[in-house]
Amino acid sequence: MKVHFSKLHETLLFKLQGAVHYVTLYSPYIKKEVVGRLISNVGSDVKIQMICSWKIEDLAKGVSDIEVYHLLKEEGHHLFYCPSLHLKTYLFDDKHLLTGSANLTSKGLGICEDTNLETLVEVDPIPNDYAIYLSKSLLLLPIHHSIGITEINFMIDSLKNIINKIKD
Repeated sequence: MKVHFSKLHETLLFKLQGAVHYVTLYSPYIKKEVVGRLISNVGSDVKIQMICSWKIEDLAKGVSDIEVYHLLKEEGHHLFYCPSLHLKTYLFDDKHLLTGSANLTSKGLGICEDTNLETLVEVDPIPNDYAIYLSKSLLLLPIHHSIGITEINFMIDSLKNIINKIKD
């Protein structure tokens, strides 16, 4: 086990670049700029599955970006939302695991000047029960708590309208 408390962005990029088949990223908050950096560092054969909380109030505050959906979709990756998500865990080919407090934001990964105090713990080997929990976590959630964003694409425009009304 190794604890990372600086250069979290570089740690995550290193693991992404080593992925061969797929990556699953659990983060309540996701920002387009960060996701763009991350997906540009995976091989063309690597599929990404991203799970976020995507609460309307968080989107309105700007802690997550609704545009992440389009970015992932254009690259052939998948976005899921789970409003009860608090987990920040990053799984690479079911072989490597980072978990901790860092969201997929500039503040969370230490990319910007005004960063949060965050850590990511590298867990190797991955405990079998934790790997099973993660692989089944989406399946165990009711459909209204975790559905593929591709299934609710029609909601994007209405969410943007709601967010703009809240901001005004």
